[in-house]
Amino acid sequence: MAKFRTFFLSLGMAAVSGPFQAHAYMSPEPLPRGVRAVAWVYGQAAGIESRLTDDGLLQALSHPLNRSISLEELAESEPDLLRLKSVLGDLDPMWADQLLGVNLYSDVSVFESRKVTGFMYGITDRLSLGVMIPFIERDMKFGFRADVMNNAGAIGAGVGDIPELQEGLARLKNYPLNTQTFTKAIFLDRGYNAPTSSHVETWGDVEVESRYTYFMGDRWGLGLRSGFRVPTSSYRPDIRNILDQDLTEDTWALKASHLSEFQIVPRVFSWSTTVGGIVRLPKKQTRAYALSSDEVLPDLNDPNQIESVRKTIGPELNAESGLQLSLFQGLFNVMGSYFYSIKGQDKIQGVRNLDYARETSGTSAETQGYELSLEMSTFTAFRRNSFFIPLKISTAYVRPIAGRNTIFAPYW
Repeated sequence: MAKFRTFFLSLGMAAVSGPFQAHAYMSPEPLPRGVRAVAWVYGQAAGIESRLTDDGLLQALSHPLNRSISLEELAESEPDLLRLKSVLGDLDPMWADQLLGVNLYSDVSVFESRKVTGFMYGITDRLSLGVMIPFIERDMKFGFRADVMNNAGAIGAGVGDIPELQEGLARLKNYPLNTQTFTKAIFLDRGYNAPTSSHVETWGDVEVESRYTYFMGDRWGLGLRSGFRVPTSSYRPDIRNILDQDLTEDTWALKASHLSEFQIVPRVFSWSTTVGGIVRLPKKQTRAYALSSDEVLPDLNDPNQIESVRKTIGPELNAESGLQLSLFQGLFNVMGSYFYSIKGQDKIQGVRNLDYARETSGTSAETQGYELSLEMSTFTAFRRNSFFIPLKISTAYVRPIAGRNTIFAPYW
């Protein structure tokens, strides 16, 4: 049943990974000196069931498993099936075609949420420094079943008195070919757990960020945003669970971007553009790798196939541009943004010459989409001493519209 293993592997590798990206309209307006800002952001994506392929086409996460299995594939582990089919074909081709059929069905649905707490402090009237701490939760619902059509008994009743053929049909009739059979052959016999629904949660990687406004005029505002991510999360995927994927990148990362804002109609209608990138430093991880591309799933019973390797996640370039309409002296803001992101391919360095390419294949990604958001802000009112606290409350909807090698996950 070797070919079956690749379907589960494809499903596991397609599972959700990587954090939500913030594509919101962003202003370089500085946080005044001595002012402290606290933020809490909740983001969620529910019912994640699809991904964008390398061709940019939408495909269900469970697509590789929803298929029919031919008798020839089953014969890879039971060669006698081919001989049995050949004998039946000589008697009646219809018997050979209807002897055995297997259909695999699966469904995958993922819910992921992130709660990010942030704090920022104005060091000067142009420079501020902050920190962000995310908490991540993921629920994965997984179902799998094998529907087996075994006509050996019915065919045996019509074949007649051919002892050797009747013996083969009787063995096939009584063979326990079911969902458990496939689960055992694909996973349990190779050291894996049977895939199942799961719930995981963890603290994510801490981010430290600085913002510097180097120009602020009547119409134009220009600034820099930079920082780094620290691999502080303690979560590590269980290699025995093919569906258990990273919740964080678990690596040091450097981030930098340029912010610009132009007041088309001062304090009423403005345009913002942000361009930046992320560079990740290499990290060590322990994973299972197949001996070659012909072995479609690593064997966890072979310690040589479990290796600590050096992995570098590909660099990333992001660009966002959007418009903001401010109403009632900035009390309500309506914003719309377009975003584009492109990421380079991951690299793995190991010493055992295992099949590392399988993990890095398809990691070169591209995404574009839009964000719509509505915000209530008392900042302007607070400056006029007409409201007792500076406060912002906003809601946003982010939706990818095109891309490749990425999960299709609209989120709030």
